[in-house]
Amino acid sequence: MIRVTADGHLEIDLKVVPRASRSKLGPRLGDRIKAQIAAPPVDGEANAELVALIAKTLSVPRAQIAIARGEQGKQKTLRLMLHDSARAQALATHLETLLGN
Repeated sequence: MIRVTADGHLEIDLKVVPRASRSKLGPRLGDRIKAQIAAPPVDGEANAELVALIAKTLSVPRAQIAIARGEQGKQKTLRLMLHDSARAQALATHLETLLGN
């Protein structure tokens, strides 16, 4: 779900629901985090909005966020390329707190 990799990146497993009334994160759905995205899944709009939502939520530049798996599916893994295990762990803890865990 949320994990720090050996090279200091943060990976987040998500279940994306496009065309929501507004964009928001949570709650957890099994081993993934639900991400409701207002944009439609057309021409990468939902992916762009998802990246923007994570960037805003975690105060990370969009350029440091990549879709590692599931670019065209609803189940995605985002990778935050931080190259710093301590910062990645701090962001993971912050995200867990935001989700209520």
